[in-house]
Formats: sequence, structure tokens, C-alpha cells
Amino acid sequence: NGSGDGMGMGSGSSAGSSGMNQSSAGSSMGSGSGSGKLTDVLRLQVQIKAMESDLQQLEVDKRPLLVRFNQFLGRDKNETVNFETNISTQKDKGWEVAMLENILETNPMLLMLEKEGLVYQKQGEMAKLEGKPMFGLGLNYMVFSPRPEAGVPGGMNGMDYMPAGMGNNMVMPMATLTLPIYRKKYKALETESKLYWEANESQKEDLKRNLETEFESILASIKDANRKVKLLEEQIELMEQTMELSVTSYATEGSSFEELLNIQRELLDFRLNALNTRIEREIAFAKLETLVGF
Repeated sequence: NGSGDGMGMGSGSSAGSSGMNQSSAGSSMGSGSGSGKLTDVLRLQVQIKAMESDLQQLEVDKRPLLVRFNQFLGRDKNETVNFETNISTQKDKGWEVAMLENILETNPMLLMLEKEGLVYQKQGEMAKLEGKPMFGLGLNYMVFSPRPEAGVPGGMNGMDYMPAGMGNNMVMPMATLTLPIYRKKYKALETESKLYWEANESQKEDLKRNLETEFESILASIKDANRKVKLLEEQIELMEQTMELSVTSYATEGSSFEELLNIQRELLDFRLNALNTRIEREIAFAKLETLVGF
């Protein structure tokens, strides 16, 4: 019995010791996991502080850009500039054809060449007319009035002398003919105006081709930007889903904190690229409007 009690006591003591060890191990694992989460929080706060500092520097750098922008617009340097947070350009179907037609109709340089061409045409017509004989028709009207008799002071008791056959006013038809002396000069002016007009027409055709080429180049960049924006929006959606899964995994299974930060950085990069691409697309649309002459 004594040995049995001893064995029983020894066995109970051993079991108690094992239970204490398991509890100590569990407590150690819990404290290690809590310490790891606390370390992750502190590291995250350090990165947040660094990003806040970068953000403050960006605000400082923005000030001279806003002043310069207001100066370009002829406004007060301290005037507020409103920014569109959502950049989305909507265009009607077939807007490309209408835009190109507007460019070819209202481009300032093209209009200037058209006006110059009209000037050269008018100069040629004027030189041609000046080199031709000029005919003129008209009437010469002469008024006759009585005059005192010569040598009789004060007239003949109020009666004036009127020569025979000169009692009525005279109407005389007239015709004139002017012949140009320097016909070669006017012919040269006509030829010169014609050559200027032909050169002007050639310049207009070259400008139209250049405008069409530039339009197609800008249009290609707009379409490329649209494609990139669509791709980035799909990537952002996938990265947001990945982020949600990673956060859940980190909270329940204690996955890598570095992986979580990397996913967040990639998501921010995608959003920034999408914003920059939309800005580039709006700049391309502005270039088209300058071609139109708005």
C-alpha cells in the first residue's frame, strides 16, 4: 500500500508538473504573438510618420506651382485653384470625325492662309483691270447767264446783253478713252499675284496634311490612355480583393506583415498610375482643342 500510495503521489506530481509546463508554453506563445503584433504596429507608425513628412513637403512645393498657374491665367497669385478629384472624359460616338472637321474649318493658321489667298486673288484681279483700256461716258452741262453790254456802265437800263444763239444752257455728251502706258508692269503684277496665290494654296494643303497627322497622333495617345485606364482599373479591383484577403489572413493566421505592406504599396502605385494616365489623356484633349482654336 505504501508503495502504491507513493506511486500514486508520484504520478500526480508528474501530471501537475506537465500541466504547468503546457500552461507556461501557451502563455509564452501568446506573449510572443502579441509582441509581434505590437512590433508591426510600431513599424507601421514609423512609416506613417515618414509619409506625413513627405506630404508636408509636397504641400510646400505646390505653392510656387499654384502661383505660376494663376499668373498664366492673369489672376491674383493667391486666388484659389479648384482641382477635379474625379477625372472622367465622356465623348459622344463619332466625336473624332466632328473634331477633325472643326480643326480643318477653324484652325487659326489655316484661316490666316485662306485670308492671304483671297488677298492675292484680289491683287491679281486689280492688276488685270489696271492693264486694260478704260472707257468713260458722261455729260457736260454748261450754264449761261446774261452779261452787261461791253462799255455801258450799269447795263442798258437793267437790260443785259445776250449774244445771238446763246440764250439756252448747253448739254454736251462726252466720251473718254484711257490707254495704259505700262502694260508690262501690270502684267508682271498679275503674274506675281498668281504665283503668290499658288504658293499659298500649296501651304494650305501642307498645313491640312500636318493637322491631320497631328490629330491622328494625339488620337492614338488618347486611345492608348483609355486602354491603360481600363487595365489599371481592373488591376486595382483585383488588388483590393487581395488586400482584403491578406488583412483577414493576417488577423486570423498571423501571416507576414511585410507581405501586407507590399500589397498596399502596389495598390497605391496602381491608383497613382491610373490618375496620371487620366491626366495625360486630358492634356491630349486640350491639345486637340488648341488645334481647333478654342
